[in-house]
Amino acid sequence: HDHGHGGGGGCRAGGPRALTLDSRQVAAWKAAGHTVLWVLLDGRLAAACRMSDRVRADSTKAVRAMISLGLTPRMLTGDAAETARLVCAAVGIVEPPCAGVKPSEKLEAIQEWRRAGVGGMV
Repeated sequence: HDHGHGGGGGCRAGGPRALTLDSRQVAAWKAAGHTVLWVLLDGRLAAACRMSDRVRADSTKAVRAMISLGLTPRMLTGDAAETARLVCAAVGIVEPPCAGVKPSEKLEAIQEWRRAGVGGMV
C-alpha cells in the first residue's frame, strides 16, 4: 500500500513480488521459512526485513497425541510452502502441507478433504 509523505513521493511495504531483487541474505531468510517484506521509498529499495511465527511448544505435543490416537495430522495454511514445510517438520507432521491457501478458500479445501474421506479440525 502506498502512504504518501508529501512532495509526490511515497513509502510502500509489500511482499516478495514487490521487487525482483534478491540477495544471499534474503534467500537465506526465505529458506529458513521467514516472510520477507520489502520497504520502498519513492519506488527505490530502502530496506528488506523478515518476520516469522514461532511454533508453540505445545504444538509438537498435540501432534504426537493425534498420531498416538491413529490420526494423520495435516496442515492447511496461508503461509508460503517452504514455511509450511518447515513448521510441519518441526512439529512432526509428515503429510505435505496445503500451503498458500487464502482464508476465503480454506472452507472449500476442508470440504474437499471431507469428500475424499479425510476428517478435519481447526
